Amino acid sequence: MTSFGDLLGPQPTLLPGDDEAESALLNHEAPETVAAAHPTASIAWAYLAEAALESGATITAYAYARTGYHRGLDQLRRNGWKGFGPVPYSHEPNRGFLRCVAVLAKAARDINEHDEYARCLDLLEDCDPKAAEALGLADRARASRARGRTRLKSGSARLKLSLLPIIQCALAAGVAWFVATDIVGHESPFFAPIAAVVSLGVSLGARLRRSAELVVGVTVGIGVGDLLISLIGSGPWQIALVVVLAMSAAVFLDGGPIIAMQAGSSAVLVATLIPPGNMGGPNRMVDALVGGLVGIAIVALIPTHPVWRARKDAASVLATAASVLQKVADGLVANDPKPIEEALRKARATQSGIDALRTDLKGGREIARISPMYWNHRNRLATLAATADPIDNAVRNIRVLARRSLTLVRDDEILDPRVVDEVEKLAHAVEVLRQMILADPGQKPDAAEAARVLRSVAAGAKPELISNAGLSATVVLAQLRSIIVDLLQVAGLKRISALATLPPTVEHPHVPPEL
Repeated sequence: MTSFGDLLGPQPTLLPGDDEAESALLNHEAPETVAAAHPTASIAWAYLAEAALESGATITAYAYARTGYHRGLDQLRRNGWKGFGPVPYSHEPNRGFLRCVAVLAKAARDINEHDEYARCLDLLEDCDPKAAEALGLADRARASRARGRTRLKSGSARLKLSLLPIIQCALAAGVAWFVATDIVGHESPFFAPIAAVVSLGVSLGARLRRSAELVVGVTVGIGVGDLLISLIGSGPWQIALVVVLAMSAAVFLDGGPIIAMQAGSSAVLVATLIPPGNMGGPNRMVDALVGGLVGIAIVALIPTHPVWRARKDAASVLATAASVLQKVADGLVANDPKPIEEALRKARATQSGIDALRTDLKGGREIARISPMYWNHRNRLATLAATADPIDNAVRNIRVLARRSLTLVRDDEILDPRVVDEVEKLAHAVEVLRQMILADPGQKPDAAEAARVLRSVAAGAKPELISNAGLSATVVLAQLRSIIVDLLQVAGLKRISALATLPPTVEHPHVPPEL
């Protein structure tokens, strides 16, 4: 018998069991008595743990299960188990140990000890994939595996997204070392590849700025350090003084984090390792310059697409916005706060996506500026960059709409069904807008199609929908109209043109409506 299909894995561990304890339990002897007489028998502790858990004594169950678990581990190790490998549930004497692990998992879950719960599920999975189902943990085990797959999938997605920046950093480090040693002639230019990696990083935003800050920071740190150490000597208080002055000068010149950090570390280097007047300081400055320039050259020659990442960021935010609006509509239809509460949680979690959009837009502008391969993408990038503020504003207004919708449902306020229809139509319109963002030039839906769908929603956002309505219904419609204006700007309209699509709420509106 082999390890559940793994021909190279360890052989299954089959415990000999404790015949006397098992016989006593089968003859309905009290588990407490059996455990006292046979304290090494996991099966007795399993009986105690299961009974305690069923009666609601979770902590007692946890203690019994933990005891049986450790007794079982002792037996497994004495029988050749190395801490991993199959312990088949089908082998009856193994069940005492496995039942203790299952109760320990359930008790840990009930007291919110999530790490222990996950560890026990993993142990059951490793011992016998069928054990969790047999012991009433199948759904939980599947959920745990699903979470593991989700983490693996999200990790793979992050790696895929950052793979090119990682390759850029690796190439820049190697090229920077080559340039500094073989061309410049430095013997050990360790800081050149460091500077290349620091200036690039995995994030696409502000790479040019990082390179400039790094070079200036090193220059300031070495200049201040070399000057002062030659005058006052080296020692604890001298190092502290040099770091204060170097970092203060760097912050005075520029408020970026890298310039201050490099100024301080370079000043420490001069004060501790490089004698004043030695060429080590200037060489480090040259290495910093080499690393920064090589990093910029790598970005220019092997660039990431300036639009792709920002476009995905924008589409992701809009997908969340569409989902939030649909959940709000569902909650309003059913007069149920739960979908709206979930929608509000999702809406509040969008800020990181918006921040990522702005960062990737900044990085895209840098790439389009320094890489000849993407000079022709500048107009497209500018069009996408113009959507950042309206998307941000729309999401903020959606949060307000969700909050007020939640209040409306909790207060059991009367709401015209046509308002709910408007919210649902807007959710559909946002999905069209998301598809527009992802579409390549010439593909559908384009901006005109997205604007057409939004205009149809705007036409229905009439003030009569809230005739004799309460405050919450009025706010919901007002936010709906604000969101429409924001999203029409994402579709390419000017703000004044977007306002003109809305039915008037007063006799003489500031922006006359479209005819």
